[in-house]
Order: sequence, then C-alpha cells, then structure tokens
Amino acid sequence: MKIVIFGATGLLGKELLRRLEEDEVIPLSSRDVNVEDSKKVLDAIKQIEPDAVINCAAIANPDICEKQPKLAYGVNTIGARNIAVACQYTGCKDVYISTDHVFGGYNRCDNYYTEFDITSPLNVYGKSKVMGERFTRELSDKYFIVRTSILFGIHRDTLVTRSIKQAKRGETIIVPKDQIVSPTYIKDLSFMIRNLLEGEEYGVYHLTNRGECSRYELVKEALYIAGYKDANIVPVASDFSGKAKRPLNVVLRNYMLEIMDKPLPRDWHEALKEFIEEECIC
Repeated sequence: MKIVIFGATGLLGKELLRRLEEDEVIPLSSRDVNVEDSKKVLDAIKQIEPDAVINCAAIANPDICEKQPKLAYGVNTIGARNIAVACQYTGCKDVYISTDHVFGGYNRCDNYYTEFDITSPLNVYGKSKVMGERFTRELSDKYFIVRTSILFGIHRDTLVTRSIKQAKRGETIIVPKDQIVSPTYIKDLSFMIRNLLEGEEYGVYHLTNRGECSRYELVKEALYIAGYKDANIVPVASDFSGKAKRPLNVVLRNYMLEIMDKPLPRDWHEALKEFIEEECIC
C-alpha cells in the first residue's frame, strides 16, 4: 500500500514511518507541504497517487492553541479540510488523527466516552479538532477519524520520558492527580491504524491502550518500571491559571472495535512495561 503521511516529523508520524515497513510510505513535513495551502495539498496527493493519507499534521499543544487560535484552526481545521478534499478528488482513504480533547470530561453518565458521545471541547485545541473531524466526515467518503489519548514512545519527549529523565536527575516530579486518561503506546497505535486501512469500515474510532489512570498513576508506574521506586513524585490538583483548560476525566473506550468484534488493544500497563524495558533511552 502506498501511504502519504502529513506531519511526518511528529511523534506519531515518525513512529508510523518506522512501523509501516511493508508499505511504500511517503513522508511530508510542513517544509514539504503546508497543509493550510489547498492547492499544494491537492497537487502533492495528485502527483503521488497514494492509496491512503494519514493526517498527523497538528498543533497539539493546548496552551499554544489557546494563545494562537489562528494557527490552531489553520493547521488542525483548514488543513484537515484541504486533505479531505484532495482525498475525495483522488479517491484515496483519509485518516485524520484526533484527540480526547474533543470531549469536556464533565457531566457524563458513564466512566468513559464512546465514539457515539457528543463532543464538548473546553479549549481551542479541542474545538479546532472537532471542526477538523467535521470537515473530514463531510468532504471525504473514505475516512477514518482516529481519536487517541496521551501518547508515549520514542522520537520526542512525553510525560513518561520527561518524568524518567527528571527522576534520573533527582528532581521533584509534580504531576496532576485529577486528570484521568487512556495512555497510548505509539507502537500499538501505529499498528491499529494500519489495521483500519486494510478494510473499508469507515467512521470514527477510539484507538488507545485499554484501561485508565490518572497522569500521576501513569508516572508512578513508569518510574517503578524504570527502577526509580524512590523518586519524589508530588500529586497535585490541576491548576489551569494562565493555561488552556483540560478535561479532567476523559477516558476513551474502544467501543467501535468492540461492537465490530475487532481485536482489542492490550492493557496500558503491559504496553508501558514493554516500552520502558525495550525502547526507552532516558
């Protein structure tokens, strides 16, 4: 399969390049093609003629999005629109990488969100991704919208790798105890995305490792596995003063995979252990 990856220099983009060894993968960074430029996006996809496009291009830092909404909507929303139009024009599959921040994390009947729950973003980042999802659905017939949650892996610092580095330096690690998430290993996410591309069961999917935890619990587990059992970890309540508001409880359930009898991802504990023991160089 010939696959174009926009945002190929990011955390997930680099992992997809690494894992999709049996495919012909064409990586495109913002230097190669600005996703906000509809003509350049269309020209690139027409020239390459891929079977699928994976849109990892994003402004994913909520605080940057809050301070620079024009940039956030330009990349996360208009970029998604341009890619969806180009995919529809050329007939290829469109994978849009979205986020748990499309939900607000409040007033829920269940302890998780499924693909059928109504979006309710709290910040510009989430709003820009909701609009990116909408353009993807409305403008492309062959689409997969992939919502995922707090990622860990190599290629770039994440909460897991930053915390291990802090423990190694003997620093105090301050972590929110009230943000409940679905940790996701980028290796597993890459394979789940590739599995979707094998079929034509288009729609919205939550793709995370199974289970849930607070950010504090994730860091505590990571440091235990890494051998820093005596690290000084301080759990605190979230303080959004001067920052973009984050959803406090935003566990994603892989419900579409369940109801379609698809293989479910492994538990986050198992994935974290493999990452730290086999790949993490901190």
